[in-house]
Amino acid sequence: TDYRDMTTRLALLHEKLGKLAAEKLELQEELANAPQGGSYSANVAALLGEGDSTSSTVGKRARLRELVAEERDLEQAVSIVERRRAERISPASVAACNAARPEYGKRVAVFIEALRAAKDAYNAVDEVPDALERQGAQIGYLHPVRVPFFAGNDNAMTRLIAEAKEAGHVG
Repeated sequence: TDYRDMTTRLALLHEKLGKLAAEKLELQEELANAPQGGSYSANVAALLGEGDSTSSTVGKRARLRELVAEERDLEQAVSIVERRRAERISPASVAACNAARPEYGKRVAVFIEALRAAKDAYNAVDEVPDALERQGAQIGYLHPVRVPFFAGNDNAMTRLIAEAKEAGHVG
């Protein structure tokens, strides 16, 4: 649940960042389109009847500074939650993988044995076109089935078995 809570918090923080970015963009556009001369304080704007402090250029710039600071805080919070979440998932993942390892090893061993049986069957099938080739026949008329996974000594199957042995799944 701790991990789930952090994931939920992370989603909320990202949602806030999205809303903040939209407001920030809107303010930046308004400031870019504002008349350049005659910038005055929010109090002067109020005295002139030009709206409250949030509608003046000065008020918008102040709000933009607040948004930048809030964005920085949100990004720091996201970073902290992501780090904490990663710290909690690693030990849990190790424990879960260690618990599953014996059963996984059994299944990999069964799979490897099935691959070896399939390789033996493939070799038996491949003997026919090989014998024909040795006799000089053009085996294209046979339409032989070639499986690169099993072909040659350094094939995908031998690499897969080596990987399973290296990981300790099979002996």
